[in-house]
Amino acid sequence: MLRGQIAYRAYRRALSLTKQGRDNEAIQSYEAALKWLPEQPPIESRAIRAQCALNMGQAKLTLFRASEALLAFEDLITRLDDPDDREGRVLLARALRGRIAALTDLGQIQAAIQGCEALISQFGDSDDPSLRLSVAVTMSHQASLHARVGDYDLAMTSYEQLLDRFSRDGQADIRALVATVRYDRGITLGLMGRHSEAIEEFEGVVRDFGAVAEAEEVVAQALVNEGAQWLKLGRPERAITAYRTVVDAHTDSSKPSLRALVAKALFNEGTALVEAGSLNEAISAYSRVIDGYRGDRLAADDVTSALTNKAISLLRLGRRSEAISICGEIRERLVGSTDAHSLLILETVERIEQVPILPPPTA
Repeated sequence: MLRGQIAYRAYRRALSLTKQGRDNEAIQSYEAALKWLPEQPPIESRAIRAQCALNMGQAKLTLFRASEALLAFEDLITRLDDPDDREGRVLLARALRGRIAALTDLGQIQAAIQGCEALISQFGDSDDPSLRLSVAVTMSHQASLHARVGDYDLAMTSYEQLLDRFSRDGQADIRALVATVRYDRGITLGLMGRHSEAIEEFEGVVRDFGAVAEAEEVVAQALVNEGAQWLKLGRPERAITAYRTVVDAHTDSSKPSLRALVAKALFNEGTALVEAGSLNEAISAYSRVIDGYRGDRLAADDVTSALTNKAISLLRLGRRSEAISICGEIRERLVGSTDAHSLLILETVERIEQVPILPPPTA
């Protein structure tokens, strides 16, 4: 009894730590719970053992320890095998999904696709709400994996199969997923160069899910990407309208992910204004990104890009000293960065700083 009490306390502490985002500490508590649970626990403790193993694998995924997560999920799958109880089947489906996610993070895409097919085959006929959600999520993931390796036709087929099956589903979490799937289909159409169709898909997401609270972030993403498609079609004025819809709807949001989308929409608005030849308005848009989101972690890349594009725009207007004054902050933000995008920005900064000062015009 004492071992069970210690294990349960460790498990409850691990759950609390997981909710707080303290994944390293949570893993230690899950391990402690598993240590104190007997190998052949009574039925009421088996679920705790399985949930500990599942949550520990998910925490390791969050910490980018995909190889360790994969081992945890595969061990759990072996232990669950073919459960005849509902809770066991739900946990097995989640473990299979975790394994697919780990394989994806490890770049083992074909193995991940095969894992998707196996889960869909095993649970595809279930009427259980949790298992139906797992099947829908897995079908969506399978489609995204096809798109990731450039198999766009297969991706589109997978999206169609999912939507044929779930688009009219009344289950709230599946309905929210359908919004995401239609958004993903729009992204794929854009990658295929079918920009007008992509716009139609994004407009459909906004139209059909604009009033669904669970889909507000997907709707905002759809508008941002609709703007990107309009730019590819050479229609900056339509892009600006899409971006401003996001800004107007979510500027006052306290949700970090929505704030980041507003920052991206403002940055993209600046880019569209440059294409439209409105440099002063573009500078104002970039300034709003910089001043409003400088300290936001999720918007960090857009702030750096806004600083860079603002400097370029100032230089194009002949305001060289103002452009150079921004370069120092850009360098500070990119200290230690070695990725290709950061190096390209630093090259741009160097070119800005090397532009000669022109003498004043003579009479």
